[in-house]
Amino acid sequence: MVRFALGLLLLCVGMPACLQLLWLTIQSHSGPPQDPYAAAIGLGFGLAIALVMRPTWFIHTWLHENCHLAMCMLFWLRIEQFQASSGNGGSVVHQQVDPVRTTIIALAPYTLPLLLLPLALARYFVPAGPWRQVLTALVVCAAIHHVVSVFHNVRTNFWPANGDLAVAGRFFSLVAIVEVLVLLASGLIWLLWST
Repeated sequence: MVRFALGLLLLCVGMPACLQLLWLTIQSHSGPPQDPYAAAIGLGFGLAIALVMRPTWFIHTWLHENCHLAMCMLFWLRIEQFQASSGNGGSVVHQQVDPVRTTIIALAPYTLPLLLLPLALARYFVPAGPWRQVLTALVVCAAIHHVVSVFHNVRTNFWPANGDLAVAGRFFSLVAIVEVLVLLASGLIWLLWST
């Protein structure tokens, strides 16, 4: 009940703020991105991977579990088990913690762009030139991969009672995931259109 109330509060207060930020970001960044051809290549490659190749279960599971692991490491938690497999999913077993940290760890694969974040940071710091164009393409491709992964993770982990979204609260999780995706879109528009 508490998580539902928090989800409702997040929806009523946080979502309008996130959407307002996205709207203002879109309005202030018109025209093509700074590296339009590289962004188009990244878009094409990312869509091709998402639609044609579909990621392997092992790579997808490995990334998912590493997001949980990264959050556990950020909280300095003792890891008791790490497992990622091709068809059976995976798990990160860590020491018992409070409900707030448990929720953050459970939502990490849905909100932490493990591949996208380092690429975006590199793209921010690299000056204009060929390397920045390569990074632009990789950022756009990784952004598409992140959205596809989030969709896949929500689809497979929504109903199981021991799934990430049940642990964090399904309604709260969905609201938090959508808000993070909106904020991520704002950040990517700012990054690709103004730096």
